[in-house]
Amino acid sequence: MTVTNLRTLTCDERNEYLGPIDDRKDWGIESSLTDLGGRFGEPKVLTVWYKNNIRIRDIRWPSPFEFEADVKPCEHHYWEGSEYDED
Repeated sequence: MTVTNLRTLTCDERNEYLGPIDDRKDWGIESSLTDLGGRFGEPKVLTVWYKNNIRIRDIRWPSPFEFEADVKPCEHHYWEGSEYDED
């Protein structure tokens, strides 16, 4: 089993990994959650991008009010490896 390497990314680092939005053909979306009503905790939009055994997780904390800024800064995390990988 591969040990997972998780670290926080800045927005710029995240954009370097994923590249321009119109050129992400090598990346797929592994999972996503849009919970604007806060049914599963604080309102959030969560997306996990994947390519090979690399994952990039994005979390946005939107305002409950339309057209208002997010209530917290976005978060981005990088991790490599998976519980499904075998050495």
